[in-house]
Amino acid sequence: MKRKTQKVYKSLPPHTNEAHPIANAGQASKPFIIAVITIVAVVALTLLLLFSDRLVGKAFYTGGANTAGASLPSPAVEGQPFTVAVKANVGNQPAAAISFELTFPSEFICPQPLDLLNWPVKSISCDIAQKTVKYVAITNSPVSGEINIANLVFPGTSVGSYEFNFVRGFEVKKPTKEPIALDVQSPFTVEVNLALVCGDGIVDETTEQCDDGNVVNGDGCSSTCQTELQVQCIDSDGGLNPSAKGIVTGGFPSQQFDDACEGDGYVQEWYCLNNLPDEQSLTCPSGSTCQGGACRVVCGNGVVNSNEQCDDGNQVSGDGCTSCVADYCGDGDINLDTTLQSMDECDDGNNVNSDGCSAQCLQETGWSCDSEPSICSLVPCGDGILDETSEQCDDGNVVNGDGCSATCQTEQQQICSPNQWSCEGLNAKKQCKSDGSGYNTPVSCAVNEFCEAGVCSAQLIQPLIVQGTKITLTDADTEVPALVATKVTPTVSFSTEITVYTVLYGQNNKVLSIKSEKIETGLALGTTYLATVNYPMTNVKSKSVIVYDVEQNPTVFGQLQKSYE
Repeated sequence: MKRKTQKVYKSLPPHTNEAHPIANAGQASKPFIIAVITIVAVVALTLLLLFSDRLVGKAFYTGGANTAGASLPSPAVEGQPFTVAVKANVGNQPAAAISFELTFPSEFICPQPLDLLNWPVKSISCDIAQKTVKYVAITNSPVSGEINIANLVFPGTSVGSYEFNFVRGFEVKKPTKEPIALDVQSPFTVEVNLALVCGDGIVDETTEQCDDGNVVNGDGCSSTCQTELQVQCIDSDGGLNPSAKGIVTGGFPSQQFDDACEGDGYVQEWYCLNNLPDEQSLTCPSGSTCQGGACRVVCGNGVVNSNEQCDDGNQVSGDGCTSCVADYCGDGDINLDTTLQSMDECDDGNNVNSDGCSAQCLQETGWSCDSEPSICSLVPCGDGILDETSEQCDDGNVVNGDGCSATCQTEQQQICSPNQWSCEGLNAKKQCKSDGSGYNTPVSCAVNEFCEAGVCSAQLIQPLIVQGTKITLTDADTEVPALVATKVTPTVSFSTEITVYTVLYGQNNKVLSIKSEKIETGLALGTTYLATVNYPMTNVKSKSVIVYDVEQNPTVFGQLQKSYE
């Protein structure tokens, strides 16, 4: 049953109908409290909206479709270089051009850039004064999905928070020059933390399994901060036995400890104590000395004792008598064989032929032997190791046509079509040798002659002309001696900024030079811009020239490609 509570009221003052003052105060406080709560809520909501970008996180690239930005492949640690990985995810849309500008804090110098796209047209530069990295890449083979663009390796710095920003955005365009809408996750903050080291008592979960505050092995946590597993301790010679060489295994993790000599009269004797390996220095008995990890009757005095096979009066190993034991072919040691009276080339512990080390301890043809006892293996063609007994070469593969045949014999490699003529620049021609191994000395064309397709002709070579959008590109190599030149001529006047990229290629399409030129004020009808590259023409096999504007929707574009073969 609930207990009834009696309400007690104070008497009102005499001759009045007013309520008690305390009652009036309680009623008046309710609107006041509601007003205070409302004001606090409004202020909190305003702060949340103002600082939402800071509350969300560090604005690193998340990898979602239609996003772009940067991430850290591994945490940034004090004093150690760290990598900023620039990426974009364009989903199913084709990407043919990528550009970005990334500003970095004043505490840093320019990073070491690593381009990951390897597109035919690219440019990476850094303005140390402006603290800005600029990147441009163009391709004729569009890609989609997640794109790994570049890695920027910044030098190590002190602990702190550092803000990076894609200041002019992050632009990716389709082959049609139409921009792909991206959510650029910027700015982002790199947190540089204290470096964790093994032995500091703090477990670095990225590299450490444990950290007990020291770098000592055998205490359950190794000197490299890896967990050690205790195993049963085993002593092969049964304990403190200086007359026999013992081997002890056990510890954290399991290790092997061999009895060893400490000078002539002492032995470092390993044994098991409390299921852990331990060691003690023991003195050899009178008339004996320590040899091979055990106390033995003195060997090397020139007298063959009952426990000795030989005694040549010295303690030298490998001279036919090692530790008063006769050396022989098949004992597993490479030494002077007392039976054959010759030095072993190998010794695999047996006297069997055709296993790489013969019965006479000689290395057999086509085999390679190493270690003691010798471990022998066949030397196959294609392993990158030259077997001079059967191979003329070994380039690490068994492919013909690369200078070293599938049977490791030297090949005569052709680099051109035998006897065929080709051009050496514009004013000379050269003939391939009859065996295809190279070219004969170039022959200069006559005055006012030009080489085309391996033939010198007085007929003026017609320049290569390509019509683009609002521009015409004309090859001008013959007009400007010793330079690779291209004319950019507008078909209509325009004032937008354009960029001219000239890429020179050598043998096997190797990029020799990339040059970019900006025309900031555009071009007027009736004018011409000459884009040039100063490079030795004898090495140039082809060139590619691309011109485009920098607007969101490009309206100026042109591309010229020329071969000099």
